[in-house]
Amino acid sequence: MTEGKYCQEKQSNGKKVYKAVEPQPASEDVFKLRRNYSKHAHSNGYVRRVTWLEEHQRRCLYEYRGKYPGAHAHGKSANTERTGAYIRLQPQVMDKLKEDVRTQKPDTV
Repeated sequence: MTEGKYCQEKQSNGKKVYKAVEPQPASEDVFKLRRNYSKHAHSNGYVRRVTWLEEHQRRCLYEYRGKYPGAHAHGKSANTERTGAYIRLQPQVMDKLKEDVRTQKPDTV
């Protein structure tokens, strides 16, 4: 909506241009469509687009473009360099960290 009117968005010379729709539709006949774009952390060529109607956020359309780069461990995993597989911390280590975070300063933990 621009200046109180419903518009169509178009690209012209790399810029967004809005053209008012004629005749203007009634507000109850208009659906607001939202989109979100994101790229994969390990491959800019693999893109995800999520589209949903603003009134119905629980129903989404997921679209993927490009070649899936495969599963990767997160960037802080030192184990991937040696074995190629991410190894999770043992449960007792995680429990100790959870307790230490409550009682000590973050830089100490």
